Amino acid sequence: MEPILDGDLPLGGLARTHQPPTLALRILFLATLLIPATLAQEANRLNVAAFGPVGLGGDDTEVFQTALNWTAALGQTLEIPASSSAYNIGPLYFPSNTSLFLDAGVVVQARPGFSANQKLLNIVNVSNVHLQGNGAVFRMRKAEYTSGEYRHCLNIEGASDVSITSISCNDSGGDGLYIGAGLKGYSARIQITDAKFDNNRRQGMSITSGIDVTIRRCNFTSTSGTAPADGIDLEPNEPDNFLQNISIQDSVTGGNAGNGVGIDIRNLNSSSAPVAIVIERHTSYGNQKSGYYAINQNAGYDGVTGSILICDSRSSFDSLYGAVANFYNASGPTLTFQNLTVENPNQAHATDDNTAVAVIRGGGGQGAIGNVSFVNTSITDISGSLDRYFIFVDYSNIGLSKIQFIDPGVLFGAPSGGGLLMNHRVTTVDVR
Repeated sequence: MEPILDGDLPLGGLARTHQPPTLALRILFLATLLIPATLAQEANRLNVAAFGPVGLGGDDTEVFQTALNWTAALGQTLEIPASSSAYNIGPLYFPSNTSLFLDAGVVVQARPGFSANQKLLNIVNVSNVHLQGNGAVFRMRKAEYTSGEYRHCLNIEGASDVSITSISCNDSGGDGLYIGAGLKGYSARIQITDAKFDNNRRQGMSITSGIDVTIRRCNFTSTSGTAPADGIDLEPNEPDNFLQNISIQDSVTGGNAGNGVGIDIRNLNSSSAPVAIVIERHTSYGNQKSGYYAINQNAGYDGVTGSILICDSRSSFDSLYGAVANFYNASGPTLTFQNLTVENPNQAHATDDNTAVAVIRGGGGQGAIGNVSFVNTSITDISGSLDRYFIFVDYSNIGLSKIQFIDPGVLFGAPSGGGLLMNHRVTTVDVR
């Protein structure tokens, strides 16, 4: 995004507005230096109302964008106060060095008429952006978006050193949160904490290319509208994308039309950087597909390497598997489920052999499937939905390799008991 260079002030790196700041806006900015304490609660904090009337039911985009640009350029924090009616905005672009503080009770909504590729909050090819939400709600107009999948609520692309805390991003026509490549090929050092993403159309969150991304204590719920409709989707678009040092902690995915957590790395290959993903203390519940779903096999089965760890986590009342590795080639990253608790899976009675967890593949695969471990897995069912606890099966009849289901915890509720191996080409499978 090109900077606006205007007059004698050092404004390089500002987000683009419709036109450069006018003389009136310059005068307005100078006036903000003299605003009373009620509008500047701290020495380095300016209230958005100092830049023009907002929160009156009209379109607040221009005032918001101007305020973001000025405060970022001068190293100040922009404060958004609660208002009697929601703020209405079009797409906003955060410049580098943005510091945004929203008071409790703030509601910001998308104005009508977003086009198919417009996003609400855009942190794109910039750095050093910090947003403290205090429970503020950003919402779009999902009922208006009957097609398309890219009207994201919070869009982070090619950005670095971004921290966002305590917001909700709801009702989008795409993803509640999207983290992707931008100009440099990835976003880096991104922290999202104590945030909620509800009723979005495509995903609660997508990460397509990121390095050092931490998601902590976030909820991704009620995603529906267009596939995949997962709560969380980790899915690179290109071989040169990254999923490195991705950490998802103490978060929740519930009531989504897809999986709770989907990990799809088929677009990476042997030339890609190794993946490194850790999901810990996660809760998946009531999703219409599986709690945890991983797939890695592409046309050439010699794919990316690395490690994926899902530990101390839970799946409850998910419609399909509690956890499944589907078309997961043994040459790919290690996939480990450690201390997984699965409660009442297969609510749709639609898993293979009515099973709770699986390493499985249909026809047309290449190479052995596997490199998957279930360690200390507990499975309980009181709903009558299980016949077996686990299944390892390859309908491509090539084989399974490097699979473990070891040191199980509680196994209760499956009348047939145990597991089922249905392919004779099996190596290094350890079930105990």
